[in-house]
Amino acid sequence: MYSILARHILYPIAEKFTGTKLMKYLNEFEDTQWWSPQQLRELQNEKLRALIIHAYENVPYYRRIFDERGLSDRDIQTVEDLKKLPILTKDDIRQNAKDMLAKDFQQWKPIYGTTGGSTGTPLECYTTMDGASVRWAVAFRGWGWAGYKIGDKRAHIGGTSIGATTQLDLKKRVRFLIERVMPISTYILDEERIALYIRKLTNYKPKFIYGYASAIYMLAEYLTKYKIINITPIAIFTTAETLLPYYRMSIEKAFHCKVFDCYGCGDGGAQAYECPTHNGYHLAIERAIIEFIDTNNNIIKPGQTGDIISTDLHNYAMPFIRYNTGDMGALAETHCSCGRGLTLMKSIEGRILDFILLPNGNKIRGLRLIDLFYEHIGGGYIKELSTIKQFQLIQNKQDELIVRIVQGAAPTDDEIDYLKSELVKALMYPMDIKFEFVDMIEQTKNAKRKFIISNL
Repeated sequence: MYSILARHILYPIAEKFTGTKLMKYLNEFEDTQWWSPQQLRELQNEKLRALIIHAYENVPYYRRIFDERGLSDRDIQTVEDLKKLPILTKDDIRQNAKDMLAKDFQQWKPIYGTTGGSTGTPLECYTTMDGASVRWAVAFRGWGWAGYKIGDKRAHIGGTSIGATTQLDLKKRVRFLIERVMPISTYILDEERIALYIRKLTNYKPKFIYGYASAIYMLAEYLTKYKIINITPIAIFTTAETLLPYYRMSIEKAFHCKVFDCYGCGDGGAQAYECPTHNGYHLAIERAIIEFIDTNNNIIKPGQTGDIISTDLHNYAMPFIRYNTGDMGALAETHCSCGRGLTLMKSIEGRILDFILLPNGNKIRGLRLIDLFYEHIGGGYIKELSTIKQFQLIQNKQDELIVRIVQGAAPTDDEIDYLKSELVKALMYPMDIKFEFVDMIEQTKNAKRKFIISNL
């Protein structure tokens, strides 16, 4: 009953004051998800042409890019034409920040923001009120595939997105009130704080839980350890970090429900969600055009892993056209059996920085090494190391890898030698592997936990 009230009365009233169009887009996207791939591609082309005309006429940076290549706005008519334009990097944005703002910048109700700054330097950028409406409409649609309805009680486990270190602004407080959201900060997650959050979740009884994958995993481990079985949401939505296979298994076992993983790039407009088939991630292609490219900036085939390139079709204040998100993934080679026409992404391979650079110049996918910890440690060969709570791989030199481990019982020399040999096998190249046993793994400024840190 409350979800009907929230969607049809409370939210429409609130949007009259905020100027957002979330409900309009949600209704639209719930329809377009069932369009054919061809219909959706035509919708993308229509939105792309409008964006290109705007960028060409109003954004100094893009006018210069077009002129340097002898192009006009008429040369970009379809998604296939985008390859005529260069890839936009974070450095390009930093070096041309003022020229990337549209001349009619204020007209689009710009919203200032920053990225997480995985490289150590956060990226300052602007989205728009329209873009924010689209983003939340896409999220509500994606969560809806798991049964979520606006107004269903939800626990939100995150960092800066919930104002963990500052007071929530008025708009966010009102939105959380309407949506019945209970915010939980991940900035401190020791056992005492986790116990407090478990009590809050027990009392609040959320229908859904949304938040950082590693934080929800830690809550799940606590539930399992103390045999707590009274927190049973309908579904859990993980985001912001790589959802490791054993994270999913542990969370689903502890909370007695399915996990639906989500992907989002706030600055680039890319969003993707799992549907109940769990065969991949449906890209929100009504919001952004997504390309997958190799190291030579060539479009790659489905099934191949490459850089995720996003063109936000709704950011007119500071357009991001062919923006390198810093993430890597692969398109699926088939369509999803659910019947949605949305493009299916097979996998999210992690951040570009989540790769280990070998002395011979090759790169090893970080998830491959993480899988090794799960298979060989969680699998039980190294009995003492099976008590590992957290781990992190750090690369400061091309021939050296530091393995930081938070664990219980101290491993023997034989166990350490075995783990070293398994890491060398996975790397397929000899490296100097050093172990550090620590009390905790530090979080990023956004309270996330990174498994791979490459400082090269």
